[in-house]
Amino acid sequence: PRQAAAMSHVGDDGALNIVPPTLVGSVCGACLHRIDKASGSECPTTCAMEAAKKQQKEKKSCCSEPQAEKKSCCSSKKEPQEEVPCAAVLQTCPLPTSPTMPDPDRTRWISLEEDMKAKKQKLEKYCGGCGTCGANGAGVCTCTYPSAKHGVLYKGRIVLVVRSSTVSRRAAYERFRALGVKIICANPSVDWAVDLVHHWILVDTHDTPALLEAVDRFIASNPSLKPDGVMTFDEYGVRGSAALSEHLGLSLYPGCLTLADELMSKDTFNTFCRTHGLPVAKQSVITITPPGHTPTSPGKGKAGATFETENGSPPPLPKLETQILEITTQGLKYPVVVKPSKGAGSSFVKLIASEEELRSAVERFRVDIMNSSDYADWAGGGTVDLLVEEFIEGQEVDIDCCVQNGELVFASISDNFPTEPPYFRETGGMCPTSLPQDACDKLMAVVEKFVGVLGKQLNSILHVEAKYDPARGGPVLIETNLRLGGAETLFMVKGCYGIDLAECGLCCSLGLPLSIWRPTKPRAVLASINFHPTIAGNLTSQRVTDAAVSSPNFVAAQFYHRVGDKILVPPEGFHALGWMVCEGEDHKTAKGHLDTLQSEIIFAIEAKEKEKGKLEAEA
Repeated sequence: PRQAAAMSHVGDDGALNIVPPTLVGSVCGACLHRIDKASGSECPTTCAMEAAKKQQKEKKSCCSEPQAEKKSCCSSKKEPQEEVPCAAVLQTCPLPTSPTMPDPDRTRWISLEEDMKAKKQKLEKYCGGCGTCGANGAGVCTCTYPSAKHGVLYKGRIVLVVRSSTVSRRAAYERFRALGVKIICANPSVDWAVDLVHHWILVDTHDTPALLEAVDRFIASNPSLKPDGVMTFDEYGVRGSAALSEHLGLSLYPGCLTLADELMSKDTFNTFCRTHGLPVAKQSVITITPPGHTPTSPGKGKAGATFETENGSPPPLPKLETQILEITTQGLKYPVVVKPSKGAGSSFVKLIASEEELRSAVERFRVDIMNSSDYADWAGGGTVDLLVEEFIEGQEVDIDCCVQNGELVFASISDNFPTEPPYFRETGGMCPTSLPQDACDKLMAVVEKFVGVLGKQLNSILHVEAKYDPARGGPVLIETNLRLGGAETLFMVKGCYGIDLAECGLCCSLGLPLSIWRPTKPRAVLASINFHPTIAGNLTSQRVTDAAVSSPNFVAAQFYHRVGDKILVPPEGFHALGWMVCEGEDHKTAKGHLDTLQSEIIFAIEAKEKEKGKLEAEA
């Protein structure tokens, strides 16, 4: 069984990744180095991360192969080219089965139809279930789309990913490697993806001109590594991806730069939807501006950085009272939801019951947000807009879509479990949704209208968050993300429908055409849980028991931290510990398996000194 065959590795500090064998991501918890269980290799004394750092310090050239085997990446030109320091470009340890590069004499722009025809004998015969997988006699669709259609076209293609994103994207990177795709990552630093990325371009990805310049330098020094596509998995890589794909003349991903700018901020998204007659919540904006006060690390948003204050408190916000008054005049009624307009991952999202609480929350957010590690992502060292939005009742859903050149290729609706008030930390969900068909039709009608308004400029994976409130007449759009949904989304949709959304995004990026598919019956019902800490402190242990891994209903689990990491809870921080996904024949059995197996995921956190007394008192 695929669950029993799942691979895992627990490092000395207890860090763990457990995934199905098709998405194996077995790594050493001490250094993030890949462990090859087949050969029995162990973590090297000097891990890949340390090797990369050492290489950067030594400032080697862009050709980072060993000296004895070194080949000039510029050998095709007679004149020597400027050496690119490894502070800008790094090559990290490839897997033993690294994909081969395409023939340099072959034109990069090929006719997909001719290519498909030439390799037709290598393609699997299409089945009647989804038009992609091999015929199996029973007429049951068993493939993972779109590999069965484009598998032979991936090998040797080069994709540039803007920002590596979080470790939850590991499965997507591994999938790309397995398909023979070469990965270049533009990122501020070498990180957890060190064993999956072939080349790094180290650059401040918030600085768009610097990003374009760094990529141009990389291509000039490595002409054989010119990307075939650009994409991102990260909310804060959307703008860079749009700018780069446009700059390089590739398939726009996720669309043009104007589109990215308009939809990335929740307030401008809300205005866009309202302008085009799409149902959204009422909103207002409060701007947090620290005039004359800058973080200790300007523009970096370093966690733990402090802002200069007057008498121990931040200076007053001169427009706060006016902005609070506007909330009432615009028809907003309490309770309201407050969140950063450019935030992600439900960080700093809070339910506010009164005007007095709002005033207090804004002052508190002002300190916590600007001292947060996310501050640079939201503001780059400047102002932060807080969106004040009416609270919508009803079932919250996620609609995960693939849109290629304005055409809605695929969409999946899943339910979100209720969040834990007053903060909206995601607790898990189920795929597909349990809403009745008429509710699903109304939700899809709104999404189709939204996609139709954007037109052919939209070419991306789309993660739409909405609520279905019968009292308001149905769907209300909350926000949209021009990238793959976070955490367990990839596993949920793939397990339910066999659709690999990361791979669909790759096709959009590379310009490989996708067939429209409207799934009618799921393969299984998937249920997930997100684990959140209840106390702040140091993570001392974490593990998944054998009982969970050996269960036929276990699908996957992932931890976000390593033992020894400092864990924060709201409002100081919004750390999640990890997630788990289970499956069942229907919603009831899937939820039952989830309830049973969640106790097999065990975390231990040593409380901070100030909380120990509180915990002892409660005990």
